[in-house]
Amino acid sequence: EYLADEKLGHDFIVNGVKIDIKSKNCTSQPRSHYTAHVKKTQKDYDADLYVFARVSPSQVWLCGYMDKSLFWTTDKASDIKQGQFADGIVQHADSRSLQLHFLQPMTDLLPQLTGR
Repeated sequence: EYLADEKLGHDFIVNGVKIDIKSKNCTSQPRSHYTAHVKKTQKDYDADLYVFARVSPSQVWLCGYMDKSLFWTTDKASDIKQGQFADGIVQHADSRSLQLHFLQPMTDLLPQLTGR
């Protein structure tokens, strides 16, 4: 069920699992050392897991997913402060960042959601 227009903190519900899609603009295919970010202001949004995507004008790459609670607690992620230089740019908001290779592959998502 698509719910992004309702501003609930998640974009979809699939079999009771609330999924928040996190997308970032890009100009080329993402690499495993690129990062996934979530703004700290979104930490308490009502979601169960994050799906991370990169979007170019002509293509979308689904980079992987992670349980929301794990994203906020894993020692593989880093806290980034507004104004800090990270990932080649000055960050515009406090956030948490994780390299894409730490995400679960998208091929594992459907079995997790359907129990198959």
